[in-house]
Amino acid sequence: MQPGASTRTWRIVGFAALLAIVVRMAWLCDDAYITLRSVENLVQGHGPVWNVGERVQAFSHPAWFLLLALGRWLTGECCFTTLAIGGALAMFAAWRLLGVAGAAAPALAVVLCCSRAFTDFATGGLENPLSSALLVALTLAAWRDGDADRRCARAAWLAGLATLTRMDLVVLAGPLLLAAAVGVPWRRLLRHAALGFAPFAAWTLFSTFYYGSPVPITAHAKLLAHGVPPFDVAVQGLHYFVACARHDLATVLVIAAGIGLGFARPRLGAMPAAVGALLYCMYVVKVGGDFMTGRFLTPPFVVAAVIVARWLATAGRGAAWTAALAAVGALFAGGTPHWLLHPDGEPKPTTHHHFVADERLAYAPMLGLWAKGRSTPVPGLMSDFLRQQGLGHAVIPWGQVGRYGFEAGERIYVADAWLLDPLMMRLPIAQPGGWRIGHFERRPPEGYLESLATGEDRIRHPALRAYYATLRTALRAPLFAPERLRALWRLLAGADDALLRRYVAEEYRTPPRLPVPAAALADELPIGTYWYREPRVQLVYPGGLAVQWPTPQVAPQLRVRVWGIKPYRFTFRRGDVALATVTLQPTRNWEFGLQEHTLDVPAAAHDGFDAVWIDGGMGADAVAAIGGLALAPLAQPPR
Repeated sequence: MQPGASTRTWRIVGFAALLAIVVRMAWLCDDAYITLRSVENLVQGHGPVWNVGERVQAFSHPAWFLLLALGRWLTGECCFTTLAIGGALAMFAAWRLLGVAGAAAPALAVVLCCSRAFTDFATGGLENPLSSALLVALTLAAWRDGDADRRCARAAWLAGLATLTRMDLVVLAGPLLLAAAVGVPWRRLLRHAALGFAPFAAWTLFSTFYYGSPVPITAHAKLLAHGVPPFDVAVQGLHYFVACARHDLATVLVIAAGIGLGFARPRLGAMPAAVGALLYCMYVVKVGGDFMTGRFLTPPFVVAAVIVARWLATAGRGAAWTAALAAVGALFAGGTPHWLLHPDGEPKPTTHHHFVADERLAYAPMLGLWAKGRSTPVPGLMSDFLRQQGLGHAVIPWGQVGRYGFEAGERIYVADAWLLDPLMMRLPIAQPGGWRIGHFERRPPEGYLESLATGEDRIRHPALRAYYATLRTALRAPLFAPERLRALWRLLAGADDALLRRYVAEEYRTPPRLPVPAAALADELPIGTYWYREPRVQLVYPGGLAVQWPTPQVAPQLRVRVWGIKPYRFTFRRGDVALATVTLQPTRNWEFGLQEHTLDVPAAAHDGFDAVWIDGGMGADAVAAIGGLALAPLAQPPR
């Protein structure tokens, strides 16, 4: 297609149409608020941490984090600043792409508009827009003619920044950097690479020293420690591509077309870009993909789009509009595009393929820019409430950590069993057969939550207690304290890893039932007591409790004070015999503290019982706890 006088006008028209769609689809996902909690902590002077007082890197995109922190410092708020930064970077990438297509820019604009991944994650609050801008610029830099040394230097800087944005983007950026280095002496290449990757190297050194790990805790959670067989993860990765193809066929087709053109049309000079896109797709399969459709496909998509744009620029009008029509057909194959619907008329997220779902549909009704029910999260809202009530800090195990963590603020320690806890993420998943990609749930070890609440190491298993002592010192002691430096060295050298493995082998997947003398619960704690402020409250871990009396007891009722709304099971026993089980479903949320309930002792236990086994709903989003258990006579009927 030969460019004409109106080429720039049509480029602007296509850009404007894409911008309108990006603005219409603007939203922030829940996971974005994980990063924004760390941004708030940094700006408030607590450091780039997840929980105040504990150095844990909760984000996997340092460059994006630093950019958002700068935006937060300049504007004084997070949410709309994040939307603006993401949208601007995505549209920068789109403008560069349309420029490559020349007179075919309108057709390429149609292709970009048809990519649900690109338009959904142009905002969303994750690093995708910055990745897109850097990868488009890197791909074009690698193709730039002229001085090879300057080309290599520019490509090295862009590749280094892309890697700082997400470490795994080096898989995609590497072949492009090597292509840009053709004709450059190897000494000059090494110099350019050293300078370009200096920010990434500096962050890695900082992370290793400050956080005690060269990689974020999310890498431990999703890649290094989950314990799922690699084959099973790779099968899930294939399902991820299937889910994306069913939901967003246009994006998958553009990726395939770009890779195919890169290999089939040597004159395009796009083979390094095609190799990078292919390697990244293989990497996505290897790590199991993601639970968000499209999120991990935007990097290979934008690189493939550069290849397609370059091909469209010379392919002729017919080929350009055939590609555009194919993209439109692929878009509608996944249903009516959501940007054609009223924000309040978008469908509900009711289906998924192997736990891969449209994350935007789940959160746009609350966090979409145009949603009728939109609410803007307030940072530190719950901590402000604690201050107003004269209350101290709280420890809340919770798995839905994004918005909740952002609004929790610095006074609430959020213990996340899916993604962010520094001890649990170094353990394998609790149930090998039950996992969702991106949500590898661990269980809290016995005594761990009490350790977080009291500041004392109260972990029950001796080997894990010793390991946690090292980890805790490395993450909480003053940075340059001698004991912290010794603990940091032990942590990085893996000197205590055998202790962690010993705990996993001995107790992690066969949690013990902990014995509790009945006398320890006889002093009923006040209604409304919070477990993390009262060390006498007994937490009910997955193995349960065994409350024991020295002699058989006879009582018609049992009075208990428990925490939360998860169901409890009380099994009455005599000796080794289980007599009967009663289920209790509390009715008040954890915010109300301990609540009292009265249970009728089953007839099978009326002749006497000497133990009650208590099992509760301890999990990623709940604590089970008991702060009182007493034998009670039948209440007298009112006269």
